[in-house]
Amino acid sequence: MPGNDYVTDLVRFIHENVAGQTFKRMGEKIGVSEGMMSRVASGNRSLSLDRFFGLAHAYKLALPVLLAAAVKEEHIPEKLRPGYEDFRKIVRQFYSEKLILNF
Repeated sequence: MPGNDYVTDLVRFIHENVAGQTFKRMGEKIGVSEGMMSRVASGNRSLSLDRFFGLAHAYKLALPVLLAAAVKEEHIPEKLRPGYEDFRKIVRQFYSEKLILNF
């Protein structure tokens, strides 16, 4: 399911790129358990929409910015990939000095 891919990509991205972000800390920020975050990262569970938006809010970034950084190209429909890559470039340029994220 593509929606799960986006959520999984986002959780993995935060876990791997934001210093000190464990599944426990991420879960605490949005009110779910460490185990739930681990299952989301492995693609076995998803998050409700409010918790999905809560991740962006917790890291003080607009959800489109996090998605541009996190979602893997193979999870983007092929017809949208050229526009997605352009969007990622714009986001990288605009946020390059403002983000602690490596993307």
